[in-house]
Amino acid sequence: MKSTNHTAFQHFLSTQEAVKEAYRISGEGCYWLKAALSNQQELNQLLDAILVHGNYRINLSIHTIKKTKMLMDV
Repeated sequence: MKSTNHTAFQHFLSTQEAVKEAYRISGEGCYWLKAALSNQQELNQLLDAILVHGNYRINLSIHTIKKTKMLMDV
């Protein structure tokens, strides 16, 4: 992050409809996000908005192999 203002970034995440899950994590990086976007343009818009708060690293899911519904997802 560009600053230590995690509260502002967390508020930003809570207002983003495309962000379906957001976790503050340990290790490399501060957050892990799961977003659902329709196209590359929507992805670019979200990434540009995230850049206001800090840098990012992106990994894209290309295929679901297994998905188990967890108790807390109910």
